[in-house]
Amino acid sequence: MPAILAVALAGCAELNLPDLLASPAPATKPVRVTQVAAPVAAATASAPVAVTAKPAAPPPAGPVLPPKAVIAYGSGPLQFGELRLPPGDGPFPVAVLIHGGCWTSGFATLRSTAALASELTRFGIASWNIEYRQRGDAGGGWPGTYRDWAAALDQLRQLQYVHPLDLSRVVAVGHSAGGHAALWLAGRAQLPADSEIRGADPLPLLAAVDIDGPADLASFIGPDQQACGEPAVAPLMGGLPDVQPQRYRQASPQSLLPLRVPQYLVSAAVLLPEAAQAYQARARALGDEVELLSLPGVGHYDPLQPGLPAGEAVRRLIVERAFTPPFSTSSVNYRCATGKRLSAAYLNLRGGESFAVLSWQGRQEVLRAGPGGSGVRYAALPGAPAGSPSAGLIWQTQGTEGMLNQELGQTTRTLAFDCKPER
Repeated sequence: MPAILAVALAGCAELNLPDLLASPAPATKPVRVTQVAAPVAAATASAPVAVTAKPAAPPPAGPVLPPKAVIAYGSGPLQFGELRLPPGDGPFPVAVLIHGGCWTSGFATLRSTAALASELTRFGIASWNIEYRQRGDAGGGWPGTYRDWAAALDQLRQLQYVHPLDLSRVVAVGHSAGGHAALWLAGRAQLPADSEIRGADPLPLLAAVDIDGPADLASFIGPDQQACGEPAVAPLMGGLPDVQPQRYRQASPQSLLPLRVPQYLVSAAVLLPEAAQAYQARARALGDEVELLSLPGVGHYDPLQPGLPAGEAVRRLIVERAFTPPFSTSSVNYRCATGKRLSAAYLNLRGGESFAVLSWQGRQEVLRAGPGGSGVRYAALPGAPAGSPSAGLIWQTQGTEGMLNQELGQTTRTLAFDCKPER
């Protein structure tokens, strides 16, 4: 068994690999570059920004595979993503790659995550490497940057009809500021329905991976100037926390805990060990599962480069942990007394948490339950694994048909019942 996996499966959530992964190069941090080559012409339409004399971020190491398609998720020139698919028929699990760059135009583009996106496809994972508006771009900053992250993720619902994607296995993987985005995407469903950054129907994630990015915005004020060469958080948010408290509550992953999604943090040059450990302790105290990969002495961009030991460690963390945690799966098709058909894919995760992906009349719903199926009550379906959440009833509440994750107390009536497994 590979050493990194053996340590993780032994129950140690913090992985320290200083001898194997130490980089001889100094720990580089995000720097603003004079010009970044975008993958398509539309991406060059961002507004000009001031430049410094600092050196550019290193280009991605290793071969970059051409995308299967470059697809817009919005009408703006920066609202697009690159979709890469592994060979085969699929359906494939999906990694949503989110580049960093201090939330500020001119530091980085999706080119910085293209090598990692390509590497994951070699291991059977489709990659959706997204571009988005940053501060300095027209419409970037608050709330546009967050809206782009949300819209890009939710676009997978449309892509699945054209490309063989498995939406029950979607992991957000972000670097630097994109790491903050990955964690935020995992928790945004908890935001109030009228939030200006939540999105109407957040796509559930299997896990989130933060590669050397801040997990808490407020505590990164101050360190952001050292990492970025200028203040980055307050300009993104439109002010300090005492001026915009509601924005920070909705935009900082730490404020959204528990995220109820497994989280993987990579600590290198920007996400320092003490900050990562503080977040991990807080999340665990609230019931979340958080693993920490420590890469002391490693440069900020090294984890993105498959040709380096740090890049290999991160690739293995994503493939062997985030996408393939110890869980059991099963699928059951049901025929209900009404003649309608219901399909359910059950996943029982480590720690006893389970969820079911239910498909009903073209709709898809994800139902979650805690250890042993506790926390939320569901009507059991025959053939469902023990302890799995399941729903044998379709309800109508306040005139809206749909599957409910919990009983809301209103008058309900059964639309489908007596669902039996198809043989």
